[in-house]
Parts: sequence; structure tokens; C-alpha cells
Amino acid sequence: MKTWLRAMGGKPPNAIIIDHNRAWKTIIAEVFPNAKHHFCLWHILRKVPEKLSHMLRKHEDFMTYLYNFPYKSWLKQQFKDKWKKMIENFQLLEDEWIQSL
Repeated sequence: MKTWLRAMGGKPPNAIIIDHNRAWKTIIAEVFPNAKHHFCLWHILRKVPEKLSHMLRKHEDFMTYLYNFPYKSWLKQQFKDKWKKMIENFQLLEDEWIQSL
């Protein structure tokens, strides 16, 4: 990341999208302290079968909901509201992986 920053003439990005990885989160905070860090939706959705297999067995519509709501949220507040609703509807308040997102 430091090499990338030098290659960018020392100008850090405003935001960075990367996979959900604690090591990356630490590195980004160190090298790009003012950049907003976002998790890549593709990586998140790819991990759902592993991390939330119990939800997939219990709620056949869970994956459909999870695939659709990010694309139907035009405003930040809409996304937050739908995320909160998903957590409540599917009882994911105690899920460690969901909370880490």
C-alpha cells in the first residue's frame, strides 16, 4: 500500500473498496487514515454460504433479499434502513460476521 501511495504521487484515495479482511483494514487505516474503507459486495456475497449457511437453510428468500437490497438503495440512509430491517427480520443482531460488516 505504501508503494501504491508513492506511485500515486503521495495522494491517497478518498475511498477504497477491498475484501472483508482484518489485516487489510489495519493496513488501510495506517497508510490511508482518511480514506473511507468499503467492503466489496462481491466478496461479501461469496462468503454468505460459508458464514450464514444456517440462514440459507432456514429462510429460502434470504439470498434474494441480500442480493437485491444494496442495488435498490439509492441513498445512504435507505441502505442503512434496509440493513437494519434485514438484521431485525432475520434475527442477525447476534451474528458476529454480520456485525463485522
